[in-house]
Amino acid sequence: MIRVEKNNCLQKQCIPSLPSVNRLEKAMLTHATFKSSASVLDANVRTGGMAEYLLSRTDCQVCGISDRMEEIRKIRTKLSNGDFAYAAIGDIPWQDASFDVVLLHPALGGLAALEEQLKECSRVIRTGGQLVLGLKTVPAFLIRAGRILELPSMDGDGIIGVDDAENALKSFGFIHITRHPVAFGGCVLIGQRREDEQKNRLE
Repeated sequence: MIRVEKNNCLQKQCIPSLPSVNRLEKAMLTHATFKSSASVLDANVRTGGMAEYLLSRTDCQVCGISDRMEEIRKIRTKLSNGDFAYAAIGDIPWQDASFDVVLLHPALGGLAALEEQLKECSRVIRTGGQLVLGLKTVPAFLIRAGRILELPSMDGDGIIGVDDAENALKSFGFIHITRHPVAFGGCVLIGQRREDEQKNRLE
């Protein structure tokens, strides 16, 4: 189910089975709230499944980025009604406070990379907007064990602890953070941009 906020009324619409939307992406769409005519950034568009869903089934204005040129070429050919740019998540080519919702699949690099990406995402989200973070996860006890044993793969291959991700969201001024576990190793975190923190970050 995807929640669509329109005319101050929360409505529910069914998400059909789409081959190009994986379980984690479907959960991101399910738990996010999209206002009518919202401006949405799909950060790290990958196959373009979420962008395609939003463009075909909502009236959202959809933009997207990828640091893989081939992905951008394919998506531009397939989705001519969106705005897709070749760019890294840490260097988003839109102005401050451009989007109501940012959908983020973190690029590889662990927690340090996530923090850099959140810094840039927080810049382009409007006050009151949503950051929807889709994480691949492993159980917390395995994260702790990996750190005790100094296994670099626990922090270096994109596997980030949910607690660490939530703390990172808080550090960049997101509030009302909710967690939505996804079966088979995933979690969606949603945070809202707080006004005073955004002003501090942009100064």
